[in-house]
Amino acid sequence: MFLTKSNMIISFCLLTSFISANYEFLVPRFSKEGEKYYVHLMIDDDELKLKECKISSGYHKNNTYYSKSVSFKTEHHRMGRELIIDITDIPKNLPYAYDLVVYTDEWFNFKSYEFAFSDKEDNFILYDRDYEADFKSDSDSN
Repeated sequence: MFLTKSNMIISFCLLTSFISANYEFLVPRFSKEGEKYYVHLMIDDDELKLKECKISSGYHKNNTYYSKSVSFKTEHHRMGRELIIDITDIPKNLPYAYDLVVYTDEWFNFKSYEFAFSDKEDNFILYDRDYEADFKSDSDSN
């Protein structure tokens, strides 16, 4: 097979799809019981063995990266398995969004959409540009 421009483009597209296909993104739900905060993730595969769950925030480039292994428990439902992750101990004042990665024994992992702590809601919320604007305006007034 000769390497042509079109073959290289196709090969590059296949390579990037294989690299980026190792995460399945999940939408987190949040709950609060007393002073404890929880994230709930639904996984539709009951047979999958879960190894570890990590929460992370920040960037490596400017030395603001935060990463921590967190404990989780599972509950089985008709829709699949629900992971309940206790995130009470993480710092709530970081200016970056958090995400959770659930590592499995298989070749792919699960990753949550980004979330952040909202003082207005007194709970965690899905991260978007509105939260970023609120956080910057609150911190600029000090």
